[in-house]
Amino acid sequence: MSSHDEKLHYTRILLSKKFYLGLLKNEHWAKSHPFYNEVIQNRPVELGTYKIHVNYEMISILEEIVTNSHEGALVHYYLLSKLKALFLTTQICESEKKVGLHNIMKK
Repeated sequence: MSSHDEKLHYTRILLSKKFYLGLLKNEHWAKSHPFYNEVIQNRPVELGTYKIHVNYEMISILEEIVTNSHEGALVHYYLLSKLKALFLTTQICESEKKVGLHNIMKK
């Protein structure tokens, strides 16, 4: 199958500003992320400005969110924990990319 014929799979997660900031307000690692800072400073962020290349760990977290079989209040708390894990994973990946790029530039 050529790349032209391949299906494109993507996931969008849309959160309200209030929910997003509430979710990450106590996470020190979030405060160093450019997207978090744009949101907290009330700067408009257009859809597609921040694109994240998804790795296997992120796919696993997304699958866990979708296949969540918990009931009652556990659904809510499970979702919150998985969203935090997803955002932390993106932060780690971006940090690793910067370190890798920095090491390449030093050579």
